[in-house]
Amino acid sequence: MQVISRWSRTHGLLVHGHSRKLFSSCSSPFDPLRIAFFGSDTFSAESLKQLYSLKQSDPSIIEDLQVLTRRPKRAGRGKTNVFEVPIIQYARDFNLPLHFIETDQDYHNAQSTNNFTLAVAVSFGKLIPGFFINGMKFGGLNLHPSSLPRHSGSSPLQYTILRNDKVTCASVQTLHPTKFDAGRVLERSTEILVDENETLDTLREKLALDGARVLSDVCIRISKLSDVTSFEQEFPLLLNKYPFSSARKITKDMHRIFPQSQSAKDIQRRYRAFASPLWTVKHFPEKGSPELKRVLLNDIALVDINNVSGGHDLQPGQFKPQKNRLLVQTTDGLLSIGEIKVEKKKAMDGGSFGRWGPKTMGQAQFEDIPIEK
Repeated sequence: MQVISRWSRTHGLLVHGHSRKLFSSCSSPFDPLRIAFFGSDTFSAESLKQLYSLKQSDPSIIEDLQVLTRRPKRAGRGKTNVFEVPIIQYARDFNLPLHFIETDQDYHNAQSTNNFTLAVAVSFGKLIPGFFINGMKFGGLNLHPSSLPRHSGSSPLQYTILRNDKVTCASVQTLHPTKFDAGRVLERSTEILVDENETLDTLREKLALDGARVLSDVCIRISKLSDVTSFEQEFPLLLNKYPFSSARKITKDMHRIFPQSQSAKDIQRRYRAFASPLWTVKHFPEKGSPELKRVLLNDIALVDINNVSGGHDLQPGQFKPQKNRLLVQTTDGLLSIGEIKVEKKKAMDGGSFGRWGPKTMGQAQFEDIPIEK
């Protein structure tokens, strides 16, 4: 039986211009779901836990749950260490079948031997081929940690913090066969407050839990449908509370800060959003002429000027040591840096860096000038 619906064509449940078989001749309406779960990290692990719990408690909803992810890769010096994405261990802990997916043939093999009826992708990081999605009775779902279409793209959590959003939520959308974040939003979780000191890790944890619950609810509702053409009735069109915005991939250049022209809050917000060191530059004395080097900054905190002695006479970009930390002046206040790493040097605490003498340090000031790549 082949069905082509206008809704399906528009929202990514069918590849444009092609129909697909919605369910095999041996299937009957309301069969339990057979889920191909695509994931990688701890964010996706929460959804896997929720679906596994649902499968164990009610097999009439989920009959089969299998994990598809990237193959482990060798890394480190001499490629002696094997790196596995976290979802692999969760699959082993739950004793779930595990497939390593890299090529089109891997997708064909997984589907031909398992007769999946629903693909679920949570923080998988790769586009799932249209032929695989179209081979599912119910197509595919994706859990996205933002109120789509706001922060569409690969880095919604980071942009939620960077844009200083006050609230956010998770969205369950259909998988589009050729584009990221181009499906129809079926459901959203309840909005949560974004704390003024929110970090990437705390926000990820909150939305992983809320998202897993709403994803589970959507799967329960889908399990009671006869086929994908019932989606439109079961999931009425949701109005978008926020306009589209892009959450493009975070680059190394976005980690650069400019203490001479940026505010302390903006720099510290960037640190909370990226959960990794930021960098700036300064000239260091070298034989012949000063050399411009990158300086990595880690453990970055705002300073309450009422609780600190010194630093009031600094100009933007200038710095001075205070105990084991470095005080850095910005356009509107002080930052406290716990760890510093100068290019080609070992990491040290901020205070030790600030106490370098003029012959080693040069001027005690970070600079906003460009650096050659």
